[in-house]
Amino acid sequence: MFTKKSITIMLSVIVVLLIFIGGVFVWQKYFVSVLVKTQTTAINNQETTQASIAAGEQKTQELIDQAKQLASGNKPNNIAQVITVKRTDVASGTVTEQAVVVAPHSNPISEKSGEVLTVDGSTVAKANTRAGDSNAILQSAPIDSSKLPTDAIKLIMNPTSIIPAEFTVSVGQAVVLSATAVSSMEIFKFDDPSLSAVAMGLMPHQTLEITFSAPARAGEYTFYSDFANHRQYGAVGKMIVK
Repeated sequence: MFTKKSITIMLSVIVVLLIFIGGVFVWQKYFVSVLVKTQTTAINNQETTQASIAAGEQKTQELIDQAKQLASGNKPNNIAQVITVKRTDVASGTVTEQAVVVAPHSNPISEKSGEVLTVDGSTVAKANTRAGDSNAILQSAPIDSSKLPTDAIKLIMNPTSIIPAEFTVSVGQAVVLSATAVSSMEIFKFDDPSLSAVAMGLMPHQTLEITFSAPARAGEYTFYSDFANHRQYGAVGKMIVK
């Protein structure tokens, strides 16, 4: 026969086993839910990324079409051009293709790939290098911003503000950005090192343009005037990449 002590021990063991089994069940349920949530989030992020890339490609194509239409128009002093470039390709050597330039001395956009190229069109331009390097994104010559494509982003820079202070683009899209200095010298820059070459130095009453590819990483990218204390006075804004 079982003694009172042995029965107590057995009941204690059973209780411990039940608690252990219950804990395992709860942990397993929690782990599965976390795993499912993580997989769902990853799938959603992948779908969002693919949708953003597709949106960027579509916007780039629209920009190219607008620039080509301007280049083929009969209006005097059109600044957009369609040019032939020779790109160096590792697999096939030199490749000849068409590209559009929205402003004099600005970087061309490949009609085939939508990539922003170096000024000579030989390779893809870099936005994360030093401004002025041969393979960097470069500012245009002074222009009239009204002659840019309709999808161009146009900023007005004052010592105390940049208008608009915010604009949105899609990941990877070709961006045409102009800045006009209203009353004083301005230096347009981004904070993020990935956009270190996207910079313009403007004289008073001058408008410049710069063509670059938006970052592949979604997020907010702060831009500002690096002249004197203009940033501290309020000459700052952000580019939202979605």
